[in-house]
Amino acid sequence: MKREEAKKKISRWLSQETQWKVQPTGNDPNYYFVWDVELGDIPAAICIEKKVNRVDIIGNVSFEEYDKTAYKLTRDKHLFRSNLKMNTIPLGVIAKALPSVEELENMQFTKMIYFDALTQDNLINMLIRVADTLEIAGFIFRRFVESLERQRQDS
Repeated sequence: MKREEAKKKISRWLSQETQWKVQPTGNDPNYYFVWDVELGDIPAAICIEKKVNRVDIIGNVSFEEYDKTAYKLTRDKHLFRSNLKMNTIPLGVIAKALPSVEELENMQFTKMIYFDALTQDNLINMLIRVADTLEIAGFIFRRFVESLERQRQDS
């Protein structure tokens, strides 16, 4: 499958999903083509890569300033990372802390589909999987920060 064929298929499949907001952007220098997709209030992007025959489904979750500060001040960052991994590994989504694990501003989650596995069912399932991961990560991060607050109050 060529990139233009993948673009046409994805556009057709996304146009059938009337409950989501879909906006083709196509203006990212890192990708052949990009669609911004909003599943309810969860934003994601579907991107066709330029150099590899695959589609990336990417979602970002950002955190409140207070929560980011609490995270940066703790020595127990490994507890958040391990809890996040344990809850997202079954989803098969790649997690990346941005800009770094130590200076966490947001998390990026990516699921890749190579063209030989690109079907409507696979694309939509992977998009939902990334959206679910964003919700899980937000919940885990919130619980982690709340546990830091309880520890501070107890000491």
